[in-house]
Amino acid sequence: MANPISDEIHTSVRDLIHHITTYEPDTERFATLEKTTLSTIKKSDTMYFLNTKDIKKAIWSMGEKFMFHGFFKHADYLKQTHDKYIDRNLSESDLTPRLNVVKFLLCLSTNPTTCFWKDPDKFAFIDEREEPEEVVDWGAYLSEGIGRWSPVRDDSFQEQSESDEESHFGKVSVGDKGAAARPVITEARDVQEYDFRAARTELVESVQNGWYNGEVICMKPPSDWFDASVGILWEQHLHKQVNNLIEIEPVTVISEYKVIREVLWQMWGPHSSTVFELSNKLVPRANVTISSVCSMTFEGFLRVFMPYIEMLDDFRQFNQQLNDKVCETYKSYGHSVQKIMSSVFKGLIEIENEVREQENTMTLLNLADKFEKIFQPVLVLKNIHQEVVLDDFQGRSRLECALTLLTRLRTSLQFSVKKLEQDIKLTLYLESLFYYFTMINAWLVKNDLFDHTEEFIILNKNTKISSICDNCQMNFALQDRVSDFSKDGIVRIISDQVLQIGRNIHLLRLLGKFDVFSKGEETIHQEFVRRVLQELSAYYDYATSGTENPTVDKPSSTFDSNEMGDWTNFVDLSDGFLAIAFDGFYSIEEKKVEATLFEKIRDVTTNLFPLQNLPERILSQILKERFTISGLMVKTLLIENYSLDKQFDFLNHIFLFSDDLIFPFYRRLFEKMNTTNANWGNSVWLTSHLQDVIMDLYPTFSDDCSVQVKDFWKQCRDSLEACTLLNVQYDIKWPLSIIITTEHIAMYKEVFHFLLKLKWALYTVNHLFFTDLEPKKKSAKSRAPKPTTTKRLKYLRFNLINILNTIQHYFFGFVFAKYRIQFELDFEKSNDLKSLIASHEDFIKSIHGSMVEIRDKKRNQHGFNTLMKCVKILKVMWNELEYATGENLDNCHKVYKESFEVVNAVVNPVFVFDY
Repeated sequence: MANPISDEIHTSVRDLIHHITTYEPDTERFATLEKTTLSTIKKSDTMYFLNTKDIKKAIWSMGEKFMFHGFFKHADYLKQTHDKYIDRNLSESDLTPRLNVVKFLLCLSTNPTTCFWKDPDKFAFIDEREEPEEVVDWGAYLSEGIGRWSPVRDDSFQEQSESDEESHFGKVSVGDKGAAARPVITEARDVQEYDFRAARTELVESVQNGWYNGEVICMKPPSDWFDASVGILWEQHLHKQVNNLIEIEPVTVISEYKVIREVLWQMWGPHSSTVFELSNKLVPRANVTISSVCSMTFEGFLRVFMPYIEMLDDFRQFNQQLNDKVCETYKSYGHSVQKIMSSVFKGLIEIENEVREQENTMTLLNLADKFEKIFQPVLVLKNIHQEVVLDDFQGRSRLECALTLLTRLRTSLQFSVKKLEQDIKLTLYLESLFYYFTMINAWLVKNDLFDHTEEFIILNKNTKISSICDNCQMNFALQDRVSDFSKDGIVRIISDQVLQIGRNIHLLRLLGKFDVFSKGEETIHQEFVRRVLQELSAYYDYATSGTENPTVDKPSSTFDSNEMGDWTNFVDLSDGFLAIAFDGFYSIEEKKVEATLFEKIRDVTTNLFPLQNLPERILSQILKERFTISGLMVKTLLIENYSLDKQFDFLNHIFLFSDDLIFPFYRRLFEKMNTTNANWGNSVWLTSHLQDVIMDLYPTFSDDCSVQVKDFWKQCRDSLEACTLLNVQYDIKWPLSIIITTEHIAMYKEVFHFLLKLKWALYTVNHLFFTDLEPKKKSAKSRAPKPTTTKRLKYLRFNLINILNTIQHYFFGFVFAKYRIQFELDFEKSNDLKSLIASHEDFIKSIHGSMVEIRDKKRNQHGFNTLMKCVKILKVMWNELEYATGENLDNCHKVYKESFEVVNAVVNPVFVFDY
């Protein structure tokens, strides 16, 4: 390390050593470990950029080292501990410290296998198996004092065993018609002899015998009826008819019981067996039958079970494809599929147990009938699966896969035709939303929006090096192509409401409000599912049983009723003999297993349920109840701590000339422009004058406001052009810059330039006095203008004053007043960051749009700008009468007339007062 180890790190290292090794400080062993640890830290780097893949690779490499040296138990324990400690569902904030701890322990580990060899007893804790308890030989104990007895040996057993050894797999063997011999119960001895007869009986009843491993076998039925041996008699008939002229493949004949067992085994995974053959596809073997049916008919009947085997295998392969490259939404969907199919596998297990017990007669027809009932959910599930899952989902983007699955499931819910179909679709949809709702809960409650799969709708663009301003404005955005799925209600809610709530909460945390929301007892997904079930229960008037958490009831016992205390003090349940002996004295109730979501929905519904907008309504209610306060807090905080409302008024007064507050400023500016003073564009003087005007009303904002004039203002002699060279500069500070953006300030400045020109034009024409047209001396009467010229100049002045006042009254009396009132209403109604931004943005855009309509509307190159030029020309002719020629007056009047027609159509519309 570049810097010496601090006392804080040193203390932490000592605490870590004491916690791991339990050695007391100031001991020799503790000092040795402390010295080694500090030396390792000094030699190591100070920065680690860890990920789960590298840590897992290091742990697995160490496990391989353990196994190479023979420490298999240590290796398994190391991997299990890693999987338990580094959970893949941890958030980034929780995962990083754990990775650092594992990396630190890896750096500290030196020669672990040597420690295992030197101190084997110290590391014996890895073997967690209990010590074998002393087992009492109750057979020897109970037979004590009884004479020894042994049965007469069965000679036929040896002969039959030898004949079995000499038989060839290709040779057809005939099963015994009689039942299996009853095993002999041997006496208890110190050294127990092997019971060959019992072992042979067990072998016959298991799968590891000739009928499963042999090539051809013929098991004759115990019945002598003709119908029971139709298949065997038919094969014999065929062999007799061809008389060995045609080679006929021998047929394997096994019992129906064994065929049923093989059919059941195939449900757990297709494989080659006596009855079925697996190559590219699982098919029934053509040369296998049962004794009562010929092989061709039997093969056709077995195909009834093939769709069930294929469906289960298709779902099994789908689950195998759900690796780390697949989106988490698909994994949630696959988990839901497995839980729906769990009832099918439970039914298969019950059937297999029934077949094994052989208490009732089970035939293939009975089996097909049972399969038809228990596989109904799987048949419906298969059709839904083919409809909602993309065929090539592994090659598509995770966002597309997730949104396609959710939107298709939501749409298909509206078109369900059966109760079972709707129940399965609703279950799949609710559980497929798990990842999306988990991301929402983590973002809104824990401020952790880390989407490692990039399948969530909202993308976190924030980086650790972003500024605070960028952190608030640009870090959360919708991913591309989300608009393609905007018709879905849940997608719209997440894109709109969740995004805005997340921004509100993020801003509150940046402003120091960290304790706004508590985690609560339920996540958003848990509450969402619970409310859906409540809606279903209310619709069907279904009484819920309250909590369904699995509990274990205390076992009841007759010991307690007899006041004998706790019966477990008398009976050790781990001892099978005592458990059976005391079976009548106690009873243990089994654990209550919580029902799956599919089972809950299936129990509640009785027919089709009108879903309509139920999921969207419930999600909106949850967001409203939990997070509505966030938007109100944002508004209150911005108004009380940052004076947002006063900021709006300040902008209106400065840039929009509201209440003509800056009249002294621009009046003084125009006066200097009209004089020969060449210092009218001094930025220091203009800034000082503006600040003096606004200081009394806005003392906190005046210092941030300044006036800037372009560098070439001294060369400008045109007062109209000078209006465009002047800019009022005002920078909005964070966090108000989130609402009042730089684009909005640019619009304010454009409106300011427009109004400044309008004020200049009014100031100019109002300062054209009639006395200026009269000669000052009697000797100058000969140079006085003609009466016609004077009248035309006055007429033109009157027309310009009229149209300019009309523009001013239209803008301030109609446009500004109308949108100002609307803005105040919208601002009062706003309850979050989005509505605050929208209210101000609508206001300034409306004002700016009305201004642009007046300024830029033209016809034959005439409009507002040419009207300003008319004012400038009139001023020149008014002050310099020699320029007031008839031609100039005609041209000026013509320009005015065409400009008036363009501007007047905007400022005097028919509907101007309809508001």
